[in-house]
Amino acid sequence: MQRIGHSGEGYDKLAREFGSAIAEITALVQRLTDHAPEEDKRRFASSYLQLSVHALDELLSLLSDLSWYKNWKIDHPDQKPWEVP
Repeated sequence: MQRIGHSGEGYDKLAREFGSAIAEITALVQRLTDHAPEEDKRRFASSYLQLSVHALDELLSLLSDLSWYKNWKIDHPDQKPWEVP
C-alpha cells in the first residue's frame, strides 16, 4: 500500500483486504483472551487492540512472532523452543 500510494491502482482493494484481515485477527485475539483475568485482558487490549498506530505496530509484531513460531513448529514438530540445545 505504501509503494503504490493512496491514488494507486488497487489501493482501495488492498485497504479493504487489510482492514478485513485485521478485524478477523482482532476477533480471534479477543476470543483467546475470553477466559483470561480482567487485568490481563485490559493489558492485552491496550497493547494490541487499541485504535492507535502503536497498538497496530505491536499487533503486527506479535503476528510476526506467531508466524515464526508456527514455522518453527512445522520444522521441529517434536521439539519445544525452550529445549533447543
